[in-house]
Amino acid sequence: MEVTAIVVARSGSLRVKNKNLLPFKKTTLLGNKIEQLKSCSRVDRIVVGSDSDEYLEYSKSAGAEVVKRSDEFCDETSRTPNDMIEDMCQKIDSDIILWAHCTNPFVDDQLYDDALKMFIERDEEKYDSLMSVVELKTHIWHKVGGELAPMNYDPYGKEHPLAKTLDPIYYQDGAIFIQPHKQMLKNKYFFGKKPIHYMMPENRALDINTDYDYKVAKSIAEWRTT
Repeated sequence: MEVTAIVVARSGSLRVKNKNLLPFKKTTLLGNKIEQLKSCSRVDRIVVGSDSDEYLEYSKSAGAEVVKRSDEFCDETSRTPNDMIEDMCQKIDSDIILWAHCTNPFVDDQLYDDALKMFIERDEEKYDSLMSVVELKTHIWHKVGGELAPMNYDPYGKEHPLAKTLDPIYYQDGAIFIQPHKQMLKNKYFFGKKPIHYMMPENRALDINTDYDYKVAKSIAEWRTT
């Protein structure tokens, strides 16, 4: 069963310019992700898809395979994420897809290998894919009829519940998606209808979407090396 890790890296990031090649550790965010995936014992191929020739040359020099993506499928306004997933999957052939993002710089080879092991050894009748999630235990409010209301606790009860006693809520962190290639190509999505929920440690789940996120990630990386 061939496992191919896909990393998509478009050049037109709006919130953080040229995000994928920003310096990180002794390399870049993209270089860091390629190195993490190269260290995975269960990943057979790494394919970087981009509309940028600069990104593709960089990825090739770092040891990844590359495929050119058209501007149309890298523009978030003209095509849906589902179109992007289908287009990228059509450019490769493999048995299992591990979809990874270089904006999750602390998801390393051990986490990828652990998630792949869990998926490969799954009960196929029960699970068809895997997605990473993060457990959240805190006091959550959400909109009900246009007004904010408590979601997971009663603030008007006899005793205020401590956060550690609350039923957890889980959010999709976007770090790891695993699915058979044929299924991902068919459903045009990151995961199927019966995903394994892989519990991502909160201290590894940081996703870089803003300049602030990037500065935080750089500070954490520097702190961990001291």
